[in-house]
Amino acid sequence: MVEMVEDVEQTVEQPWGRHESEYEGAPFAAFEKDRAELLQKSRFYDVFLSRSKAERHGYAFKHTDEDDQYLIERTAILSVTPLDAVKKESAPVKKYEAEPQRQYFGRNAARYNYVRTNRVTRPESIMIRPEWLPITDLSWQNLKNAKHTILAAEKADKNDYAAQFSSEEVATEGTLPKYNEAIERHVPRKPTRLPADAPRRTNSIRSDKTAKSIIEKIDPEGKTTVVASASALSLVMAALRTHNGWDVLVTKQGKAITLDYRPENEFADLVPLDESSTTMTEDPLATYAEAAAAIAEYRAAATDGSKGQVRWRKIAVDDEIDVIVKTHVDAEVKQKRRVQVEAVGPDGEPMERVEIVEETVPAIVKAVVETADHGTWLSKWQSMKATIFGEIIIKNSALTDRWAIEGLLAGADAFKMGFVARNNPKDASKHHHVVGAHDETMEKYAKNVMMEAESCWGVLKAVVDDVRGRADGQYVLVHTPNSTSLQLYNHVE
Repeated sequence: MVEMVEDVEQTVEQPWGRHESEYEGAPFAAFEKDRAELLQKSRFYDVFLSRSKAERHGYAFKHTDEDDQYLIERTAILSVTPLDAVKKESAPVKKYEAEPQRQYFGRNAARYNYVRTNRVTRPESIMIRPEWLPITDLSWQNLKNAKHTILAAEKADKNDYAAQFSSEEVATEGTLPKYNEAIERHVPRKPTRLPADAPRRTNSIRSDKTAKSIIEKIDPEGKTTVVASASALSLVMAALRTHNGWDVLVTKQGKAITLDYRPENEFADLVPLDESSTTMTEDPLATYAEAAAAIAEYRAAATDGSKGQVRWRKIAVDDEIDVIVKTHVDAEVKQKRRVQVEAVGPDGEPMERVEIVEETVPAIVKAVVETADHGTWLSKWQSMKATIFGEIIIKNSALTDRWAIEGLLAGADAFKMGFVARNNPKDASKHHHVVGAHDETMEKYAKNVMMEAESCWGVLKAVVDDVRGRADGQYVLVHTPNSTSLQLYNHVE
């Protein structure tokens, strides 16, 4: 909103200790010398000041070209001048309610963040062909109300994530390596460099022999069974948090429903980094490819190049639907936890005491990369670790939600997140180095990212219920960028 500054006849004391009469009749350039001091001492006069509050304090905001650059860097900088001095300038000064590139908090935060986030132009994952007929439109409102609890968690608390994702093992492939804790050491002057060109993990089950064997054994007279990879399944379950365009190929064959990626889907093995951010890079595909490469490099360095363990898990969603999912567990890590043990008191009475026990548990290993061309993670890691982790959650609400789902589906007890930066901040081709790592239990991580198990299972059940009543064939579940619904199309080769 742009408005002209009106005359306000009042005298106020300036927050940086100078009276406005000292500036009376001076050109705007006279205030530039105090700009740096003002920004250091009066940070509360920023773009969040409302019009009424600004006028009440006798200030006007003058927007400059320099401010645009600072806004891009998520820094709110505005020229603040007394109204009497502004009135004496030859050109009228316009007051802007500039929209900063940062996250809103507090009242109405969800509405503001949603509107600003969905103004960004995001990439399409698929072009809908004319011969594909639209079948169903699942709106966000209906999906939000479609909450569901699996059979094993009907009597469990909603925050008991282990029960909400309770599963049984179907098949296991590979062994678990030990996690290399030396990679987490934070050495600013000599960081650990990651191996280049580490092999990436394939998220499709199209050519998986175990998947084909499972589909062939599904009873045509039994329950509907959904077979999927953890990547495709978590994408559908976390649909309500996604902003980018994506699609999943749904194949129905009798009682078997397969969720997989199309062969020509270029987003299948990429990682949509900063999906919830209010800005978009010039080449998002290159950013997503770099994020996928960073995860592969960090995982290879942390597990000495091991491929980890593949686990096929089965979950009973309800009396009519089962889910068999292909998951990955990357390493074994040491984790300390508190346990209550029985003991004898000084008077010989039985009592309980708490002991700290160290045990080895399975974990999934992920990583995020700093893609900004002015990398600061390495120098600020020790003092701003919690801030960096919080920004990652805010900018990647869908991705962090999917990682929580994948870990819980795999039966992992620990979560490791590596923080990776470029060797050359302005050149992604120069590979990466380790800044630090964050680790916590899987349930605590799911709680931190505010993952709602009932909502995730509700979305999946709504999609499966719609598909299992239709004829055998292939369908495409599509989410267009920034839309608030899922569309199901009849896929025609």
